[in-house]
Amino acid sequence: GKAAIIQATNKKLTYDLFRQTKTNGAVGSNDAKSCFDRIVHSVAMLAMRRIGFPKEPLQSMFGTIQEFELYVRALFEDSLEGFDCSKMDLPIQSILQGNGSGPFIWTAVSSPLLKAMREKGIGAKFKCALVGNELSIVAFMFVDDNDLPVTADPDSGLPEEEEVTKQM
Repeated sequence: GKAAIIQATNKKLTYDLFRQTKTNGAVGSNDAKSCFDRIVHSVAMLAMRRIGFPKEPLQSMFGTIQEFELYVRALFEDSLEGFDCSKMDLPIQSILQGNGSGPFIWTAVSSPLLKAMREKGIGAKFKCALVGNELSIVAFMFVDDNDLPVTADPDSGLPEEEEVTKQM
């Protein structure tokens, strides 16, 4: 229900907060290359079950991926020999590019990681000058593209620049 431009705007507002509050901080931008190809099925199933997804459709999807046979179709002919996943020593692990459920599965897998980061205090923290409320940001994410802002922990004892580097 969100658009990529919303995350770009949030990132710009974070840069504005760094500048206006004279806060030392950094933003690491990451495009998780081939992330859908690196999702382990057991982890994906646990993540999906954690949010209430029934196991039968998951078993069907991942079982199909682990046992499919791939043939290459070219302009003039199809390949005679295929790649049979079921004959591999270890089951193939991927949710495959183009899988319509890929972004949803990626969200289910990455959400606990973001929660763990928040619990460890990783991220950017800003304090409202008027009422003292604290704003904490762990990441701006849109599918597999994310921006991870950090600020210094004032209680670390390190100079702010070193602490920002350590946090990043």
